[in-house]
Amino acid sequence: MVHKLLKHGIRDGKIIHISDAERGLKCNCQCPCCKAILVAKKGETGKQQEHFAHYKSEQCEYAYETSLHYSAKALLERECSITLPYREKRFIFHRLSDLFQPKPGTNNIGNIISKTYNLKNIKSEKRLHNIVPDIQAQIAGRDILIEVAVTNKVKEAKFEKIKKIGIPTIEIDLSGLDYNFQERDLELNLFHNIRNKKWVFNPKDDELKEELIWQKNEINKQVMKLAIPLMKKGSKANTSISNCPKITNSKYKNVDLFECRNCPFFLSEFDYNILCGQKNYTEIITIINEKNEELESSL
Repeated sequence: MVHKLLKHGIRDGKIIHISDAERGLKCNCQCPCCKAILVAKKGETGKQQEHFAHYKSEQCEYAYETSLHYSAKALLERECSITLPYREKRFIFHRLSDLFQPKPGTNNIGNIISKTYNLKNIKSEKRLHNIVPDIQAQIAGRDILIEVAVTNKVKEAKFEKIKKIGIPTIEIDLSGLDYNFQERDLELNLFHNIRNKKWVFNPKDDELKEELIWQKNEINKQVMKLAIPLMKKGSKANTSISNCPKITNSKYKNVDLFECRNCPFFLSEFDYNILCGQKNYTEIITIINEKNEELESSL
């Protein structure tokens, strides 16, 4: 099996990069996974790039993955903070088509922003009931579990155990990090990026998603009442849509279906028929704004 070059070792309980280690056995480092003695291979011009190697054994299979786990957990413990995705109880649609054709899944329901939280009572790799979470911590007095995913993400069996325990659990996907990662790369992924984080289990967020899905359907019904009477008709044989309301300075008002789909006023499409929001744009925005005011007043 071909292993990624090991760029990190453990010295005096701390993770260090190969660039900060002395050459050879003077590095005084251990493997993050198996705790075997490491030798720092560096300074050999023209040969393989600098890395750690096991002194008297083959590199263990999970050395790189464990080094990334160890580094992430050490950084969280040191900084005592984390940035997580937070779902606001409001809608922001960047295009009208988001009303009817959102991205796959329901994670984009509502407005997702990033929020940074202080972590307290941090525990690493401690057994909790019948699982061993990567990190246990508290945010504002409430328990949270943090799973760091490199090659293995939370599987169904573990999810069911987490669900039974009932503690909100976030998964941080670090699989995209280069094996030669530096601390600044980890900082970006832990304290700034939320695209690599997902809630494995979060009852309050799930409840909010269900409410927002229902509220979004209510918006859709109101918008459909406005848009259906103004539907622009097309067909498979003729993909040209006539009477485009955007074109005002020409007698020829036909547009291609492809152009129509990319218009900011495009709402949706049914069998080559187009729902257009141009003429009712103000009313549609008013419907969305009124719904947001209703949601915010219920907080």
